[in-house]
Amino acid sequence: MDIKAPLARSSYLWLLVCVLLILLPHISRLPISLLAGYGFCLIWRTLIHYGKAQMPHSLVKLALIVIGLIIIRKGYQNLLGVDPAAAFLLLAFIFKFLEAQRIRDGLLVIFLGYFCLPIAFLFSQSIVMTLYVLVALTALTTALVKIVKPVDQSSGWLDIKQVSQMFVSAVPLMLVLFLLVPRIGPLWSVPLPSGQAKTGPSDSMSPGDIASLAQSDGLAFRVEFEGSIPNTKTLYWRGLVFSDFDGRTWRMGNSHDQQRRSAIWGNKNSLLDNLPASLEIKKYQITFEPSHQPWLYALDYPVTSSSTVGLTAEYTLLAKGMINKRSRYEMKSSPSWITDPILDPAIRNHNLKIPDSGNTRAKQFAIKTRLKSTSDQQFVDEILNYYHRQPFYYSLKPPRLGEHSIDEFIFDTRKGFCEHYAGSFVFLMRAAGIPARVVAGYQGGEKSSEGDYLLVHQFDAHAWAEVWLPNRGWVRVDPTAQVAPERIEFGIEEATAYENSFLSDSPFSLLRYRNNRWLSQLRLKLDAIEYDWNRWVLGYNANRQSDFLKRYFGLVSSEQKTRVLIGSVILFLIVVTIFFTRKENVKKSQKCDQLYLKFCKLMDKRGVARGAGEGARDYSLRLIGRFPSEANRISTITNLYSYLNYGPDMKDQERKRILKRLGHEITAIRLSSDRTKHG
Repeated sequence: MDIKAPLARSSYLWLLVCVLLILLPHISRLPISLLAGYGFCLIWRTLIHYGKAQMPHSLVKLALIVIGLIIIRKGYQNLLGVDPAAAFLLLAFIFKFLEAQRIRDGLLVIFLGYFCLPIAFLFSQSIVMTLYVLVALTALTTALVKIVKPVDQSSGWLDIKQVSQMFVSAVPLMLVLFLLVPRIGPLWSVPLPSGQAKTGPSDSMSPGDIASLAQSDGLAFRVEFEGSIPNTKTLYWRGLVFSDFDGRTWRMGNSHDQQRRSAIWGNKNSLLDNLPASLEIKKYQITFEPSHQPWLYALDYPVTSSSTVGLTAEYTLLAKGMINKRSRYEMKSSPSWITDPILDPAIRNHNLKIPDSGNTRAKQFAIKTRLKSTSDQQFVDEILNYYHRQPFYYSLKPPRLGEHSIDEFIFDTRKGFCEHYAGSFVFLMRAAGIPARVVAGYQGGEKSSEGDYLLVHQFDAHAWAEVWLPNRGWVRVDPTAQVAPERIEFGIEEATAYENSFLSDSPFSLLRYRNNRWLSQLRLKLDAIEYDWNRWVLGYNANRQSDFLKRYFGLVSSEQKTRVLIGSVILFLIVVTIFFTRKENVKKSQKCDQLYLKFCKLMDKRGVARGAGEGARDYSLRLIGRFPSEANRISTITNLYSYLNYGPDMKDQERKRILKRLGHEITAIRLSSDRTKHG
């Protein structure tokens, strides 16, 4: 193969398909201007292919590179990070495709494609993405075959079949390597900087924030319980606590860095050691989706955590870094645990603060109601009854609030989402002298019909309140339940059914049609497959590997594993070598032998059977002696058969041509025999 030879025109279409397949997974992440640049290069190369444009000059190439870098810099505000690096690699890939003219260029495009294709795994490792990458890998390898064999005019489907057979034959080795090779963290497990948007509640909460989050159908996490799944209305997944209020926005009392420094990390100093044995303990495992935030979630109240999870003073959980990959952690919670039965004076004062100015009506209402109450608990009940009696509405589309947001919500609009109710309730508690704070996280979840686990989505985001009561510590209070109890019992879809606002911005989401039994079963089945994929493939870490090899193969030491690995690879290579050697020989002679056996059967019917061990040449001499009138055809058939079996190597096209002639000669001698028989 001359790599300096021009690239065959038939190879261009395969290269174009490969380029499009590699670009497709990144379309939603790339800036529009950069996508337009990619499209411009592809159109230009297509025009070159049809002879309607010329190859770009070197100065034009340089200008394109500079423009591309400027677009990436402007689109990502940075040239460092996963997103701009991926965009730049794809840009280089497109530019190489634009200037591809010779076989060498085509090979470089293919090899760059092999390098760029795994970039998709930096952003998604789902089973769908894996299957897609396999399809693209098949197309790339098929294009490689077409470029390496430019004179071969065989159908592209035959090349795809050949490539697919190559991949299938590699599956045993892939499994051996997957099971036995020491597990190291994949590239996407490294916490690389990325421009991806954060998901889930943030470190502050203003009116409308969680309502916006509730319009997302993204998955937040999955939960596996030991035993039965608790009732939905008890599933409050706490994540952040807001104790600072400036009149409109709630914020955390301590920064993330302060919380991380003061948190209890891992199982040391476990709170379980100090808990009464009579307390109910719930055990469960959470598989958390990448949120690019440090917050983790657990039921009230987390009492133990894994070695990579920290427990804050406000009984929330922290990861050691941003959660940029799917994480799994085990938890234990005690819903009946009394937290902070004696409240520290500094914490009390912190959770009583409200702005001196603004929201005057709410302050006066709280003080007036508190004077009529004989206890803190009675005051809490009075405020909850107020939400229940007055015409409040639960809505994903609440009206905007002005400077005095608490007053406007409680006495004017009375239409809001969970953050409106939680925030206003905590404000009234503090105005009456009762320590209170806002808790943000998720509430409820969807039980999978395909497995014993729970799915918690972004639209399950929720905010509620905690008040401190004497002898009871921090107590959860959810004012939303007074206005829309169906939200707590059945979920947000039921609570907003009257205004048809559930996932109104995502009309094609399958979650929007959960009432359709067939679509719901399909969605949950796909999620179960994805969940198993996450657990057994992506979650196959060093610990799982050690447990698997010890349980099923009795392999404990590194030496045993190494010997088995080396032996398996050697055995695989021997089997593959024998298989392909035999297959190649059979493939070359199979069609030829079939035709000759057909000829022998035909002669047998005419009374001249081929003897055991008789060579083709000797058999032809006997046939010519018996049928002298057909000597030329018999000699031609024998010569063609001998040439195909014992002649020099030939190209596929020439072999097909000779096989075709051999078939014609045998057909002709059969027709001649039929005429003689009927004559």
